Order: sequence, then structure tokens, then C-alpha cells
Amino acid sequence: MLTPDHVEDAMSRGLAWLADVQEGDGDIPVFACRRRDLSGRRHLDSSPFNAAHILEGVRACGGPEAGAIAAGLEAYLWREASPGGTWSYFARKTGRKIDDDLDDTSCCAALLRGGERDRDLASNRELILANRDEHGRFKTWLRPPEARNDVDSVVNANVLWYLGDHEGTRAAAAWLCELVRSGAEAPTVLYYENRLTLYFALARALAGGASGLAPVRAPILDRLERVELGALDAVELAFCCRAAQDLDGPAELRARLLEALLGRQAADGSFPAAPVWNGPEHPAPRSVWWAGEPLTIGLALGCLAAARGR
Repeated sequence: MLTPDHVEDAMSRGLAWLADVQEGDGDIPVFACRRRDLSGRRHLDSSPFNAAHILEGVRACGGPEAGAIAAGLEAYLWREASPGGTWSYFARKTGRKIDDDLDDTSCCAALLRGGERDRDLASNRELILANRDEHGRFKTWLRPPEARNDVDSVVNANVLWYLGDHEGTRAAAAWLCELVRSGAEAPTVLYYENRLTLYFALARALAGGASGLAPVRAPILDRLERVELGALDAVELAFCCRAAQDLDGPAELRARLLEALLGRQAADGSFPAAPVWNGPEHPAPRSVWWAGEPLTIGLALGCLAAARGR
């Protein structure tokens, strides 16, 4: 049985690992690999999206060490922002160009809002709300209406995390609820590994105030109860654990998921890398996967912090 001391120790070791690898510009890089099993050559990669998900877990831990890591990550994210408070996937220092998108923008803005530079985000809501299809669902890429685009369910959930309950988000919320109700999520998860990421994103959005997603709570918790934990990698366990926490699932389920997740932590405080998101742009076949111990640690820290707060 896990004790509060176990949780604190795991959190402290994870933070120490991240502090050791954080770069001078505040970034904590992950890597890209051409093989889903990560057995091929790994290329270090920098992305605001990865930094944002590490930041979320780090900030939730609180305390001086977490605060120092978070401050560096926040500064890095602001430097990567485009005019209008939007973001793209690749960091400028990579030399790679890609259009700004709603996924990066929503996740970065959700974590940076409310601070001294909140005014720098003032115009991005209009840009986001203008980027819907004829069904009211949010399109991934910030492009002219006639340009090629796509609709990803996880991206829509992340937009709702940022915008919350708003008349402009209700059609997207209804679509997401119907996907979960009918079990039709899989084909709509374009840039992520499976529906567990969607459950994590939906639970986070609901906990963050997107009340239109309330109908997803019961079916997601029911499916989490039936997940075979031994078949999941550390990232998938973190997504399941955090979803159960944000949905205020049964205590036994939360404890079981957290214990399974902590069983993956190494002695040095790290958690193993596993694929989290993928590319290239849909509909091209998936041929690159992003992963990294820092990303798994960040996701796990969010679970540990949530467990400590109960």
C-alpha cells in the first residue's frame, strides 16, 4: 500500500531528475524516433508542446525546486509564442517550420493564462473560435478556411480545457460526448497513440470547467476499471491514472492505477520513455513518434501531485 511518504519520495526524485537535464534556456528536450518501439535512432527534439506537459506536472508539485524548474519552462514557452498568443509544435532553435495549431496553442495558453502577461493571450480566443468546421468542431491547424485541415478529438478536448464552457464550444463538446458514448473514438485520434490520451484530455478539460463534457465521466470510468494494467506502458498508465483522478473515480481505482504507475519508476527517479504523440500531418501514414523520460516524468508528477492533494 502506498503511503504519503512514498508519494513524496517519488515526486522528489522525479523533480531532481528533471532539474538535472533542464537546459539553460529553460527547455527540457525529448526525442523523436522513426520506430514506434523506439528501437531506432533517436533525435533530440525541442517543442513547446512537450514543455507544456512537463510544466503542468512540475507546477502541480509546488515547492522551491518545482518552482525553479517551472519558471524556466514558462520563460521558454513565452519566447516560443507567436504574435497573437499562438504556438506551433517545433521550437525555433530546431530550425523546423510548421503552422501554428490549436493543440499547442490551447495547452500552452491554458498553463500560462492568469499571469503578468495574460494580455498577450487576449486575441487568441477569437482565432481559435474562428477555426471551426461546419459542425462546430475545432480544426487542428491555424490556416485559411480553404486550406487543407483536419479534426482531431484530442485537439478538441484540449481546446475545451482552455476555453471551458462557452457557446462556441458546445457543438464540439456534444460531438466528443457522443464519440465516447458510442465507443467511436479511435478513428478521431489522429496525432496520439490511442483513446487513453483522449480520456486524459477529456477528464482534464472537465475538471478545468468544461461542464458540457460531464456525460463522459461514467463511460470513461467504466472503461478504466476494465483496463489491463500490465499491458500498458508508463505513459498510458499516467493518462489512465490522471483521468481517474480528474473524474473523481473510485478510491480503489485511483490507488490501483497510481501504484502501477509508481512501479515503473527507476531508482534514479525517471520513468521510461514511451510514445506519446506522432506525425506527420494526417492523412500521411504515421512515421515518427515523440517520447522521452522527461515527458513521462512530467505526466507522472501530475498524478503524484493529485494523489497528494487528496
